Amino acid sequence: MAPARTSRPAATAAAAVLYVFLGLAFGISVPFVLAFLAENGYLPMTFGFKSLAGGPLERLDRELFIAAGWLLVAVSAGSVAAGVLLWRGRRIGVWLGLAADPIAFGLGVGFALPLLILGVPARAGLLLLGLQESRRPPQETPDEASLLGRIRAPDAVVEDGEVKSKDEPGLDGPEFRR
Repeated sequence: MAPARTSRPAATAAAAVLYVFLGLAFGISVPFVLAFLAENGYLPMTFGFKSLAGGPLERLDRELFIAAGWLLVAVSAGSVAAGVLLWRGRRIGVWLGLAADPIAFGLGVGFALPLLILGVPARAGLLLLGLQESRRPPQETPDEASLLGRIRAPDAVVEDGEVKSKDEPGLDGPEFRR
């Protein structure tokens, strides 16, 4: 009998980490950028770049731009929740993550955020790969009896860890009679 699978596929674990990482990165930073914009009227510089600038959403009027920014914060919160649920092995995390991905990707393109443009397809691909891995039947851990059973003759049995032929005494029960 195969042992029960006690761990998540590695691809699902990697996807969970990416969901949490990207969600925290933008869910924490974007409110500060939006507050700076509201207070000063322009976007702040971060690591030599204007935050949330360069994409097509920058051409929106300020209210719509801020609304899109808060949508990114909300989607990021959903991504964190999806990652935690995936880590805990909850199937709802799959659906939450896959529902958030198109929106997160679109906002990544709209705000010209390379981390989202690259990270969202990567985490979705890992999640789908993890789903495929989890649907495969679990691999049996070979034990002595199963290994012997694979190399034994079709009319032999394994008793007490030993392979015995039906011709041996004591193995003339009804299951061996023709």
